[in-house]
Amino acid sequence: MAPLVCDPATSTCVECTTDSVCKGGRCDPMSKTCVECLTSADCPSDAPACDPLGHVCTTKCSKESDCTALSLHCDVASGVCQECTRNDHCGPKGYCQPDRTCGGG
Repeated sequence: MAPLVCDPATSTCVECTTDSVCKGGRCDPMSKTCVECLTSADCPSDAPACDPLGHVCTTKCSKESDCTALSLHCDVASGVCQECTRNDHCGPKGYCQPDRTCGGG
């Protein structure tokens, strides 16, 4: 995590207000946190899709089999490989959270 900086617009301490404090990442203007990507243009060719929920670069997909080698699941709506798209992807006591990561298990 980057050191906190002052956001002059809100007079609060935040992780970032510009990309320059994010050490190679991007500053999410909504959450004022450093993230890996904001758009797919921020991602390398081996993980060319920016997950719009988690702001991480990942593999594009159009079907479940596109993600199985990564032990992930295809969120066809976003075209991004995710940890889960349904509760049963998260084990017997887990559930799929809105950010497509497993919780509770």
